Amino acid sequence: ANLLRTHGITPALCDVPDRDDVAALTSMVEAWSDGALDALVNNAGTSYAAPVEEIDLDDVRAQFEVNVVGQISVTQMLLPLLRMGGGTVVMMSSSSAVRSPPLLGAYSASKRALEAFAEALDLETAGQGIRTLVVRPGPFETNIWDTSLDRAKKYRTETSLYADLADKVERQALSPGRLRDPSRLAVHTLDVIESRRSAFLTTKPRTVESVASGLLPWSLYKSIVRRVLR
Repeated sequence: ANLLRTHGITPALCDVPDRDDVAALTSMVEAWSDGALDALVNNAGTSYAAPVEEIDLDDVRAQFEVNVVGQISVTQMLLPLLRMGGGTVVMMSSSSAVRSPPLLGAYSASKRALEAFAEALDLETAGQGIRTLVVRPGPFETNIWDTSLDRAKKYRTETSLYADLADKVERQALSPGRLRDPSRLAVHTLDVIESRRSAFLTTKPRTVESVASGLLPWSLYKSIVRRVLR
């Protein structure tokens, strides 16, 4: 926190599914911004990795509470400030929103849902001076991998039909050179906000998988994934 303050950043903890926390954050931002906000980047996110057949429904709910409900809660509370500032809302999605990798059904579904909310918001506020953008990152090296793998342990049992698949997915996800420096994404997001580009959606980095997954027929995409994980 002290390091952030030396760069002019005021840190504050906020549990985005907690309405009281979001209200407290809103009061802090209102005072700090003098009632007009330039941008909101909804970057809070987490992942519950598990096969669809075995995932605990409480984990599904928690996934959506953080990645969807929490983001909408923060956005709702800060929209009046963004309206006064002619600001920009950025929803941080994922390349997984296009095609879901195995074991990331809940995560991918939450990101698709977030993009749907972003589309609606952009249309609803188009005449209010507010822009809504979606950034769809590829794989970056953040703490989401640590928390996701830790949560996945309870599903990695000897009796699971998906234990072997989980091992393959983990090796592929963490393969050397695959994860990018997150500072590149931060710079890209700031550039998108400041440049006032008209594009609703940007993908960073534009990896072969992030581009091709949205263009390939499902049968071909499925064949490629199975081949990679073989």
